[in-house]
Amino acid sequence: VSTTVYRALVEAGLQVEERRAHSYLVSYYVRDDDPRTGIDATIYPGSQDLVFINDTANYILLQTDSSGVDAYVTIYGTSDGRKVELTGPSKSGWVSPSSPILIPTSSLPAGQVKITKAAHQGRTVRWTQTITRADGTVEKNDIVSVYKAIPAEGLIGAANAAEPAAITL
Repeated sequence: VSTTVYRALVEAGLQVEERRAHSYLVSYYVRDDDPRTGIDATIYPGSQDLVFINDTANYILLQTDSSGVDAYVTIYGTSDGRKVELTGPSKSGWVSPSSPILIPTSSLPAGQVKITKAAHQGRTVRWTQTITRADGTVEKNDIVSVYKAIPAEGLIGAANAAEPAAITL
């Protein structure tokens, strides 16, 4: 939900005071084929939040809706003439994940590996938000998201897997 709200705020050019990107690439929001990869937000009560200011001279209304697994946020208000342009994404700082984390199991033949969670590369994604106000003033905001690399996880067949302990190859 926070990403959907954040994307609406960015596209509307509203002033975002506090935002934190997800630590990892979240498959349903942060895919490489998503044209808005890197424009995401996460919240965690008590430590991180999404905070914005209505810097228009009028009231605004945030309306939410959903259809199946898709969520929508629409912002309604009186136009103050601002125009918003997003430039990006620029991806850099690729980080390879570490070796897979494997848990011994007796349910697989000894030495056989079954990956249950795919690895993801880390990276930095940058966007530039340009807001042009009705009086011609221009404001540029950098949107930077740094994602950690995640190692694959899975199972490895072991002859004696009585005491499960994660191992790294």
